[in-house]
Amino acid sequence: MNAVPVRYQDHTLILVAVPFINALNYYLTYSNIRFGSYFFITFFLDILEGYVAWYAGRWVILQFDKSLPWENHLSKRLALQIPLVSVVIIAVLVIQTELVNFIATDKPLPLKFYTQAIFIFLIWAIFINFLYLALYFLRRYQQVKQEQKQKAEATALLVKSGKSQKRVPFDAIAILYVANDLVYVVTNEGKIPMPGYTLDRIEKMVDPQTFFRANRQFLVTRSVIDQAKKEENGKLALFVKAEVENPIMISRLRAPAFKKWMDG
Repeated sequence: MNAVPVRYQDHTLILVAVPFINALNYYLTYSNIRFGSYFFITFFLDILEGYVAWYAGRWVILQFDKSLPWENHLSKRLALQIPLVSVVIIAVLVIQTELVNFIATDKPLPLKFYTQAIFIFLIWAIFINFLYLALYFLRRYQQVKQEQKQKAEATALLVKSGKSQKRVPFDAIAILYVANDLVYVVTNEGKIPMPGYTLDRIEKMVDPQTFFRANRQFLVTRSVIDQAKKEENGKLALFVKAEVENPIMISRLRAPAFKKWMDG
């Protein structure tokens, strides 16, 4: 399955989540927190370390996305990713903490760091694994829905009908026109308003061999044309088999393109 790579769009989430997780860790780890300069310095450093650890784990997850997609290797991916990402996150946190402690003091880290703090780190590392699993399938679901919409729009216009969407296939359209800034489609079933569309947008969607842009107001098909009459100054007047304003005027500059399109 050659799927489009997932874009997690998670940077804001990380920016907010790390301080929250750090605050929760402090609450779970320390029973007597004293707010002062030491507290705020260490809290700020722990947040920075959290960002580095999160992005390190995230990088590993992105490598798995490339080499071992969830869709084809769910069980294998779970068995490999969870321990590896967890080890990377914990290792990065431990290395940073030991380095900061080495620079700031000549005392070793308290034993509680390796008996209690690391256990909390492990819980958060596992949480991050499953968070990205959920984000992955959410983004993949959104991709599939977008691809389905684009595929539907390649062969039809979509118009909302109550809580559902109605398809208007291109091959069922006789003519499109603009009235009061709203596009209308005329089919065998009658006239259908198309809010959300412009004639310029529809012109780019349809086959130019089937549809012709007569002027700023009309987009016509051959099936609807009853007669094309020459007018003065090289203009053309189209008379169509539809309940729209007749004639539809084609300018002198557009007339040659219309004749070529009709012959095609």
